[in-house]
Amino acid sequence: MAKISNQNAYPLINPTLEDYVVITDKENALLTKTTKLRNIQSLFELQPSSFNISIQGIQGTPGINLPTYGNPVELIPAPGPDKVLRVNSIFFYIKAGSIPYDYGTAVYFDIGTWSATNQGVSLTSIQSYELNTTVDFCEQENLDYKKSPEINAPLKLYVRTAGNDPTQGNSILKINVIYDIIDLTLFD
Repeated sequence: MAKISNQNAYPLINPTLEDYVVITDKENALLTKTTKLRNIQSLFELQPSSFNISIQGIQGTPGINLPTYGNPVELIPAPGPDKVLRVNSIFFYIKAGSIPYDYGTAVYFDIGTWSATNQGVSLTSIQSYELNTTVDFCEQENLDYKKSPEINAPLKLYVRTAGNDPTQGNSILKINVIYDIIDLTLFD
């Protein structure tokens, strides 16, 4: 491969997945052929992304607050049109404070809007006894079972039942999410 030094005749470009490249076919007498970058993208091993967040406090206090009914916490924003978040694992750690929370129900990790007819968006949950702990607690959730996340939807932490919000507590909830963004346009 030669470096092109005449950048007036061959200016630098920002390639897109729709651009063509020339490749040499090793198994076909080294013939050259063209293909789109999109078609070779899957040949590269891409590492999943990782996201960390620390949440503390009752709704109304400074900083990132715990989720309450009607006020979910967005963990990862919607990835864009024709894209889906695929969450591989969720790790959470509760650093117990001097005052335990008093959640009346679990909080849920959802990709999209959960409803009685759309339950597949729910990935996993943190149970109220875990949230209300008086000792440090951690849990690893490897998500290797069937789910139905919505297209172009964020990952949020929800309380689904009114009247179950905490009224006290100062523990810290730390969350690590390992995820990929799947581009649905790659399925030609």
